[in-house]
Formats: sequence, C-alpha cells, structure tokens
Amino acid sequence: MGMFMEREIASYFASPDYKSINNDVLKRELLKRRINEKRTEARNRVLNIEEGLSDTEKARRWKTKWNDLGLKDIV
Repeated sequence: MGMFMEREIASYFASPDYKSINNDVLKRELLKRRINEKRTEARNRVLNIEEGLSDTEKARRWKTKWNDLGLKDIV
C-alpha cells in the first residue's frame, strides 16, 4: 500500500498540472484530495480478498481487515 501511494503521489507531484498551479492553498487542497482518493483505492485493493491467493496473502489481507475495524470505531 505504501509503495502504491508513493508511486501515485510522486507522479502527481511531477505532473505539469500540479506544477502549473501558482496558488499554494489550492495546491494543498488538490494534494489532499488526491491523497484521499489514492488511499481509498489502495485500501480497497488490499481489503478485497479474492479466491486463489496464497495463504500468506490471504492472512495479510485478513489482518488488514481486522485492523481496519478498529480504525472505523475511532473515526
């Protein structure tokens, strides 16, 4: 999940769209939105447990789901 986020956000920083924005407040808001979108996408990819995965991958995903339950109770 971390590598996915790093790759996606780094490519956004390098994009001409981001570099052409002159207003720092707007840049910050757009970056926050992009981070939230990509975080949701990464989380959905991890939490979607498919058939045919290795036992290690299934265990990792179930652990992520378990940890996600506590986060929803806090937020």
